[in-house]
Amino acid sequence: MLNCMLDNDGCRGSVARLSGSSAQGRWDQVEICGAERQNCALSLEGGASVELHKCRIWKNHGDGVLCSDKSSVKMHGCVVKANDGIGVCLKDESRCEALNSNFFSNKKGNNRVDKTSSMMYNEEGAE
Repeated sequence: MLNCMLDNDGCRGSVARLSGSSAQGRWDQVEICGAERQNCALSLEGGASVELHKCRIWKNHGDGVLCSDKSSVKMHGCVVKANDGIGVCLKDESRCEALNSNFFSNKKGNNRVDKTSSMMYNEEGAE
């Protein structure tokens, strides 16, 4: 996906959801906003994986990114900010690699990682 805006304002559910190990991709300059409270901007589950380049995940009423059930996200030069929930939430053996990305001003924290998951920062990282 290249140079687009995904805005779910006023609709139910997460803005984008990837599920299953065959759900993979690379997104460049994508803006994701407008998720409602009990959902998130980007939800990955069941081994899904995505690589984000210069993306902005912000102004969601829930979490920014949720990875569960062995899913993964790799961020290059991304910004995760101003979400009402958590910036990035990892659980159930999921992982996030954040390269030159920033996480700030997320109301419930910039990240939450359970014991089975991992988050790696390179360069700037969370503030």
